[in-house]
Amino acid sequence: MEDSTRVRSFPLVYLGLVAAGVLIRLLFLLLAGELEPYADENFYLYHGLCMERFSLYQGGVAYLWPPGYPFFLAVFLRLFQGEAVFAAKLCQVLLAGVVGWTLLLFANRLFSRRAAFVAGVVWAVYLPFIGFTHYLWPEMLCLAVSLPAFYLLFTWWMDSERGVPGNGRLLAAGLLFGVALLIKEVLLYFSLVIAVLILWRHRRFSWRGGLSHVALFLLSVIVVVLPWSLRNYEVYGRVAPVGITLGANCYQGVVRPYACFDYPRIDYTELWDEESWVYRRFIVQPPGWPAERVHAPNMCDESTANVKLAMGLTMEHPWWFARSRIKRLANWLAPWSFFVRHHGLGRYHGLLNEAPVRDVLVVLCLLQTAAIIALSVPGFLLSLRQPMGRALLGWLLLYGLATALLVGMSRHRMVVEPFLIVLSAGFVTGAGRPWRGRRLAVGVVAAYWIVLVLLWSINQPEMSTFLDRVWHS
Repeated sequence: MEDSTRVRSFPLVYLGLVAAGVLIRLLFLLLAGELEPYADENFYLYHGLCMERFSLYQGGVAYLWPPGYPFFLAVFLRLFQGEAVFAAKLCQVLLAGVVGWTLLLFANRLFSRRAAFVAGVVWAVYLPFIGFTHYLWPEMLCLAVSLPAFYLLFTWWMDSERGVPGNGRLLAAGLLFGVALLIKEVLLYFSLVIAVLILWRHRRFSWRGGLSHVALFLLSVIVVVLPWSLRNYEVYGRVAPVGITLGANCYQGVVRPYACFDYPRIDYTELWDEESWVYRRFIVQPPGWPAERVHAPNMCDESTANVKLAMGLTMEHPWWFARSRIKRLANWLAPWSFFVRHHGLGRYHGLLNEAPVRDVLVVLCLLQTAAIIALSVPGFLLSLRQPMGRALLGWLLLYGLATALLVGMSRHRMVVEPFLIVLSAGFVTGAGRPWRGRRLAVGVVAAYWIVLVLLWSINQPEMSTFLDRVWHS
């Protein structure tokens, strides 16, 4: 009862905190001006234009991206034409408020009002999230849909344990989860993890009830993605639920020579010589790599063939594959973001590119990211006591980590980054203390910080080289 009372009395003044975060994002949108699209932003815009003009979606050459974000852009292209890009970004700014509010609700449920306030303040000024509101990437739209889905799932679990019916929330969670998959397919396999968690939740009560709830959730996801899946089957003759990206990612992350798109335009052969311990341990490839990329007329067949190619090379050299994943892990945990990358690429103009302002923003962005990465694990191990919260967030963090080991870059951290903020806020506000008698958890936290410093040292040459470009751009 205490938990539900705390939610009902959630201070409405926190709406002001969310509004402040939205206004800050609006200010950055106006100051950023007309940013030129970069890399995949061009393709999203092109596909959106094709959908608006010709009702045609090609989906890419090496990848078949889900249609959600190009469709989102197509709507604004039809409604606003020449002002479509600004209108779409303005909508992303407003949708960021959904992310902020849901993040506050999570922090309040998992920890306390004070933790919710701290999480809200961090979210309001968190520059990596601010950046994605004025970029043409699907991350912010995906978070605005997936976070409410996770919250509905979490509250359904909590209330059902007290006998409060909430199948409508489970249904809504599945529908929103399906929409999120049509925007960005990264969480596709996590739907199966959720199904297992629902069964596990019912293990003490009724397996039949668990199966019925699993069916309700999965069917609500399927009903959203099925039309697009049938379209893919008709076009490619193969099952492709929402997108076809695994093969190209396997080639990028396993077969081809090392590259991290967080640090573009860097000559890695000059950055590390052959005697460098980072190069010898984590980057150099065994003989026979890279292999030639497989090309096939059918994108599904090409993806399958490239997955088999990557798996075959991995089976031949499992020790090298394991070592090379350390570098991907270092990239994922590096205090980096596209906000810093865009400054190094010279994408910003005007006030945001003035040396004093730019330097302060870049340093602040690095410190923000480093702080939530360093404090989130202690928050999970030492402060989070809610069993459902530990199950959902724990498996989500492991899932995000597993996907990052394929390619590994800061963008792939976005799916779990709101929860890193929540966990960090829980730790900072002292939830779950005292820690006496929890020596194992404290030891794991200390070990995590040591490993984190080591991983950051592995990425130091890339970060230093690219930051030097930021300071002198």
